[in-house]
Amino acid sequence: MTLSDLDLIELKSGEILSVVGTFRGEECRARLTFVPNPAGRYIIKGRPYQKISFESYGALPGCSNLLELPGEEHYLVQYDRIRRVYRVRRGFGHLTSRERKRCDDLRALLARACGIKRSEHGLGGGSVLGARRYDSDFDWVIYRRLWNEVRSLVTSDPSFTPQFTFSLDYIRRKYLRITILKWRDVFSLFEERWKFVRFKKLSISFNFVDPSFFADDFLKGGKVGRGRHITETVIDADGCYVVPRIITVSSRRHEVQVFTWLWLYNGAFQNGDVVEVKGASFECGGKEYLLVEQYDHYIRRLSRASSP
Repeated sequence: MTLSDLDLIELKSGEILSVVGTFRGEECRARLTFVPNPAGRYIIKGRPYQKISFESYGALPGCSNLLELPGEEHYLVQYDRIRRVYRVRRGFGHLTSRERKRCDDLRALLARACGIKRSEHGLGGGSVLGARRYDSDFDWVIYRRLWNEVRSLVTSDPSFTPQFTFSLDYIRRKYLRITILKWRDVFSLFEERWKFVRFKKLSISFNFVDPSFFADDFLKGGKVGRGRHITETVIDADGCYVVPRIITVSSRRHEVQVFTWLWLYNGAFQNGDVVEVKGASFECGGKEYLLVEQYDHYIRRLSRASSP
């Protein structure tokens, strides 16, 4: 079975997780997203659920914990633990007629401007679960490596208005719990993100999945070594749009591939940014990386590149 990044899986014990990466083996990495709760505001398959935002939940039956950060608990999930898969590509099936019309307008625009086929879109989060609340955003997924083309459209077409799909208070409360970075450094990772927009009354966050980039080799067997602390310039920022995020930085002396699973750095950088990175050496598949994953690890942007 192949699971794509951002697909949702329901465990036999009831918890719902969002897949982190694209996998074709017998197991996957996934982030806890919804848990059964009688007082929950989300009704999924007739059952009330609570959405995980800042909380720590702990162990899941039959799953190994890979990352233990509040609101960012990642697990190794064997496929035989999965009861149901919610495919993001089918996320448009639960919309109202008005929402579907607006989404069709956006898909048509992206086809004309960027060459993205109708079948290369998906909606994640509450949309694919049939539980999207009236005030929720649309977690829009594009199954192509076309972030530069979409960015050019979004930043030039007046149909799009920049707008965060969450409040600054939410950013503060969520991410200051999982990183040692100060608020100004966390905000710097968000303030120039073009992926959050409003289009015809739809509040949208764009996400990208490369269906040919599989993360199975990174699930097990990697060797974590000593800590490293560097300051370098980003020379290949494309990797921050797909999972795992592999961002190449360089000085005159050498290149380093910074590796992270964290959503915090999704689309946060562009070529020419100067960044300070603290993490640990990580060897996997015969290649060396600088792993950023723990609370005291970080990628801090020191200066921004000129606008593209």
